[in-house]
Amino acid sequence: MDVLSVLSWVATTARSGSSSVARAAQRNMPDGVRVELAGRGVLVQDVHLGAADTDMTAGSDGPKIDPGEVARASLGQARLDC
Repeated sequence: MDVLSVLSWVATTARSGSSSVARAAQRNMPDGVRVELAGRGVLVQDVHLGAADTDMTAGSDGPKIDPGEVARASLGQARLDC
């Protein structure tokens, strides 16, 4: 399971272009692992967050979700799906 930012789907200059490139690479990693493990019964799941409560969003107003909470809930659901 990989928990990613929804910003991995778009290019943005809000922080830097290199951040967009790194996020795009991170977004594609689960796809590569999924292909490698196809046929072995391994579930590869990626979860894309909106606004998460991280150091990067510390100065932003509005609702934010705890990334740890998302990871715990996603892992719990993955266990139910097995």
